[in-house]
Amino acid sequence: TVAEALRRRCGSFCSAQDVIIFKAQEQLKRASEASTSPEFKRNLLNESLSLFQQVAEKLPKDYLESAVKQFTELQFYAGAIQLVLTVAKESDKGNEALSWIADGRPEPDPRKAKFEYRNQCYDLLHDVVNAVDKTSAQDPLYVDGRPTVIAARRNEAYDVISRSTDDVFLTNLYDWYLSQGWYERLLQTSSPFIVTYLQRRSAEDV
Repeated sequence: TVAEALRRRCGSFCSAQDVIIFKAQEQLKRASEASTSPEFKRNLLNESLSLFQQVAEKLPKDYLESAVKQFTELQFYAGAIQLVLTVAKESDKGNEALSWIADGRPEPDPRKAKFEYRNQCYDLLHDVVNAVDKTSAQDPLYVDGRPTVIAARRNEAYDVISRSTDDVFLTNLYDWYLSQGWYERLLQTSSPFIVTYLQRRSAEDV
């Protein structure tokens, strides 16, 4: 209500985008404090994600970092990953980062800035994946033959990743896999982009 009043009276101080961000943060805060049913909390988190995605093109990085951290703490891993992917993609609608990669990453080149910003976003996603793996390693994934809640959360998170067709994100992800020594995880990847990626990398490092 305060944000709406500020927007009407002083639009330059509080824009329509700011109002949406405030609403997204409020839903996220309510979810963190909710002590009712998991379904109610989940609905609040989904609403928060939807609002953040509406302003993804101009979402400030500190707001993105805060939202991703809180989503992760609430085990809304899939939402955190989806938000990162949306913000990164909206920041580079012309896909200049991909054309820079395809051209062999020339220097100097203005497209590199787009690539670097998207990589900064994807670094947040790495933290989410690490949190998913850590939590799923500590808790059982199946009880009496049925998947647990954490198993469902883990599957949701990896499903968002596996469905991505963003070559810039996948390049970052596979580079990260290699840096972590997760060669088996890379080889088990079913994305059709994996062949293109390995061809590019083999030109640099057999």
